Amino acid sequence: MKQPQVSITLTGAISSQVSVLGQVNKPGKYSLMAGQLKLSEVMAAAGGIITGGGSDIVVITGTRDGQPFRKEVDFSKVFAKEGAVEDMVLEKGDSIWVDRAPLIYVYGEVNSAGMKSMMRDMTVLQAIAASGGLNMRGTMRGIKIHRKDANGNVKIIEPNVNDLVQPNDVIYIKESLF
Repeated sequence: MKQPQVSITLTGAISSQVSVLGQVNKPGKYSLMAGQLKLSEVMAAAGGIITGGGSDIVVITGTRDGQPFRKEVDFSKVFAKEGAVEDMVLEKGDSIWVDRAPLIYVYGEVNSAGMKSMMRDMTVLQAIAASGGLNMRGTMRGIKIHRKDANGNVKIIEPNVNDLVQPNDVIYIKESLF
């Protein structure tokens, strides 16, 4: 045959994909291109973590050597100088889950009471600042935190302003008497 003409029609494609779910800008399935694809590259393709998403822990599930696999990665440490964690290579069928950031609750004599996203190593003072600071009637004396223990019992503690808050803490700012 001289100068044959050939047409190719793709009837189906099987690709290696990973799923990105949860608190990201563009959740969905992402193809693993030829070669290796790292967690940071897939997270970039998914548009990154949204405001209110928990950047501390990204959960990766899948299979490795025929066995179920689950790993929690502190994503904020992937690019850290000290204490850096490996930017792991993903494999076909892996799923990435980004949960919401842990929450705290601030009420009483602050300018913007309510539910707040808890940031890494957040102090009581930072939680108050995230709530707009004290209002005209608020005082830094007598702050109380309602915190559940391991048994689910609520304990009331009087923290120092430099103490760290914990997920689901309820912080009460009382009114000044003078």
